[in-house]
Amino acid sequence: MTSHSAHALCAQTSLKSKFRRIFGQKNRRSLEWLWRLFAFADTFDRIFVVLGATIATITGFSWNLLTVAFGDVVDVFVAFERNARNNASEVESAEFLRNVYFFSYSLLALWILNFVSNFLICLLFSRAANNQIRRIKNRYFASLLRQEVAWHDQNANTAFASTVTTDLKRIEDGMNEKFGLAVYNASTALIAIATAFVYGWKLTLIIISLLPFLAFGTSVMNKVQATFARKEVEAYAAAGGVAEEAIAGIRTVVAFGAQQHESERYERHLLPAMRSGIRRNLMTGLGNGLMFACLYAGLALGIWFGVQMILESRDYTIGTIVIVFWCVSGAGLCSRLRIAVARATAAKVFATIERRPLIDVTSEGGVKPEPIRAEIEFKNVDFWYPSRPEVKVLNGFSLTIKEGESVALVGASGSGKSTVLQLLQRFYDANGGVVSVGGRDVREWNVQYLRQQMGAVGQEPALFDTTIRENVALGSHSKLVDDEDVERALQEANAKEFVAKLPQGWDTRVGDRGAQLSGGQKQRIAIARALINAPKVLLLDEATSALDTRSEAVVQTALEKASKGRTSVVVAHRLSTVVNCDRIVVMETGRVVETGTHAQLLERKGVYHALVRQQSAAAEPEVTDADESEAVESGDQVADEAEVLVGVDLEEEALKKFSQKRLFALFAADKFYIVAGLALSLLYGLIVPIYAFIFGAFVEHKREPHPGERLTLRLRKLAFDAILRQEITWFDRPDNSCGALCARLSADAANVQGASGSRMAIICQALSTFLASAVLGFVLSWQLSLVAMVFIPFILIGSAIGASVDNWTARANKRGVEMAAKVAIETLSSIRTVISLQREQHFSQQFQRIVDENAK
Repeated sequence: MTSHSAHALCAQTSLKSKFRRIFGQKNRRSLEWLWRLFAFADTFDRIFVVLGATIATITGFSWNLLTVAFGDVVDVFVAFERNARNNASEVESAEFLRNVYFFSYSLLALWILNFVSNFLICLLFSRAANNQIRRIKNRYFASLLRQEVAWHDQNANTAFASTVTTDLKRIEDGMNEKFGLAVYNASTALIAIATAFVYGWKLTLIIISLLPFLAFGTSVMNKVQATFARKEVEAYAAAGGVAEEAIAGIRTVVAFGAQQHESERYERHLLPAMRSGIRRNLMTGLGNGLMFACLYAGLALGIWFGVQMILESRDYTIGTIVIVFWCVSGAGLCSRLRIAVARATAAKVFATIERRPLIDVTSEGGVKPEPIRAEIEFKNVDFWYPSRPEVKVLNGFSLTIKEGESVALVGASGSGKSTVLQLLQRFYDANGGVVSVGGRDVREWNVQYLRQQMGAVGQEPALFDTTIRENVALGSHSKLVDDEDVERALQEANAKEFVAKLPQGWDTRVGDRGAQLSGGQKQRIAIARALINAPKVLLLDEATSALDTRSEAVVQTALEKASKGRTSVVVAHRLSTVVNCDRIVVMETGRVVETGTHAQLLERKGVYHALVRQQSAAAEPEVTDADESEAVESGDQVADEAEVLVGVDLEEEALKKFSQKRLFALFAADKFYIVAGLALSLLYGLIVPIYAFIFGAFVEHKREPHPGERLTLRLRKLAFDAILRQEITWFDRPDNSCGALCARLSADAANVQGASGSRMAIICQALSTFLASAVLGFVLSWQLSLVAMVFIPFILIGSAIGASVDNWTARANKRGVEMAAKVAIETLSSIRTVISLQREQHFSQQFQRIVDENAK
């Protein structure tokens, strides 16, 4: 094994041991994400990671060489000054110059090495991280689509847009150059301590005597920090779920004037996230303060002991003291590794990726009977939803449906009608009894094959933001869908005529959730989608209940036409729509109480007769739905497109004109915290040149997190309020889909937080450190200070280039992230439709294309 490999192995072993010490054995499982990330790496990624880790280890070693060289330079200067006082000869002066030149060239070489190695570390780890996070995104979304409906019911409040944007970005931050920095820190700390022991083991022991206290305090605070980080992630996910729900139903929100209600509900979910963020940052500040306090207290002891050793022993020189001090302080500064947020986020994401669904649509198991007999039987079926186990929905339900028979299920709300259809499609498994199709228990069927035999139309049709043709084609199980098949399905659904009147025909885009079509038009497109595959069984779940009487008549005609020759199960609220069914089944409390034709049930004057009288007595006001003439006209489309383009330009211009003054105006409510935090940050910056740290380090972060977290809450709420205030046409723009808006809401506000909190403190610290050091340098030697300041423009140029690259990367990635979030929300909000259509793979591939293109 080479020395480089040994150093890399030692550094990685030290890092892993450090994790175990910090978090303990009981938390070992929560750290496995760090190592399991590389399960998503290919051969090239692993090579990049190994090379990056090796270079990071070598760079850590070179930092210690720099320290030793500087200590030797100090000894050379001290020796020359002593000899100069004793009238040193020209030979000694020449020797002094040779030593200085040698050390200068050595320092220059080490600087070049550090420059190149740090560039390679960032390049290699960033490349490997980008490749892996792309695979994690794809695997995560595919795993979401693979889960059974019951899992989605129990995770209905999860903000998947926030996970796809913000949460996965946090994981990426734990994989990219920050992971290389962790390896670099570990190797630097290990080699630095070893170097310090070699040059002065007694002095090193004195300086690190406070290390046990530091290790204990860091362990406790990191555990608390991880807890707050997990709570913060969960709270933001819940708030994101509220935002998704409100934006997705913006028309309903506006119709009822509920914008203020939704804003307050969103803010209530943000408050726990803000509190957890403040507490997490407080733990970070206390941890940093404790670390620096112990470090500088140890250095104070070291100064006293070092002077004693110089006076008592010739083995110690000023250069030795410098080397030991730099090595120990460098080890202390490099030993920090902040992983709490990424760890909490990764645990949730990986739990979803690794979960095996109870009803696995990707499984190849199960029978695929041929020919298929479309006979349905429920035998003493008991069922309750996993999310509500205390409510029994079906209680000994029994029903037999013959092939080709049209059966309607009626009854009061909550009687279990829609549940029957969901059990048929095996969205859930019955808790008792047997559900069979074609004489076989549905659990014996191949899940995908079973669902392919069925076509389903729901109460609220879920259309996707693409063309009418593609929406209809989603119902086909063939990879290539002919135009004749689409035309036939539209004809059977009584939709061909109105589609032909549209400007682009079936190439017309329906908009987000079908917003460009009327309710009746959307319903007929959904019927065509269900019929294109010529299903053996047709399931209609209150397909006309949300329509006005005019649209209902048109859609009802299409449904009756589609039901002919097929086994049909119709769930109906309006009893007028089931009069022509072969049989009507009346349900109460999960049981069959009556069955027969419409005329037979009326003659019995039982439950069905009471329902008919009740609906007849209740005069329903007619709601005028969009007329057939409301099909999108070409002129209106052109106007809308122009409006969209102008709107986008105006929004981009507004972004360019957004001033720092407006940003800092948002801090007005927290000006006390800002002033106090910045004052303490300036004091903290003065610590480096004067070593007066202890008080400032403890309080530096104690005040500063408040405005940062408050700003994030304020920005999220202001952005959400601004979204709710927009006119409805604004939401019809392609760039303002529900997914894109949720992605902006979760990511942009968090990014702006970078203008406050710890980053603002770091800027103030750097400024005060520079000014104090410059003043001190000019007082001691203005000539040498001028030489040193020659490099400042290069540092500023490098920082500006880095900021420009980061800004360009963020802008380049933003649209891809929003498009991915759009697909994710559109798909997951209609997950029952996606599962019913067996289109999990289609949307997974669509998501993957967007992510892969954005990664290029």
